[in-house]
Amino acid sequence: MFGAFKDRSKFNSQFFVKIYLQKSVPSEAGLGGGSSNAATTLFALNELTHRPFSEEELIDMASKLGADVPLFFSSGSALVSGIGD
Repeated sequence: MFGAFKDRSKFNSQFFVKIYLQKSVPSEAGLGGGSSNAATTLFALNELTHRPFSEEELIDMASKLGADVPLFFSSGSALVSGIGD
């Protein structure tokens, strides 16, 4: 996932992951299942690689994955408008 953003310069070592996700929520059902999974994956990869990206950078990456993915980086309640960012 990080490779898609072409910012590997922040990593000190080679880091490869293979992710397999089996969803039970129907695609495009509007329930945020895929978006929350994407945000969680970004967060986890950042943690596993010793946090090379700030929260702001993660939110920017998340917005490139989907309009509502950044929502899942909020703490508690969130008020969103427009496309969800």
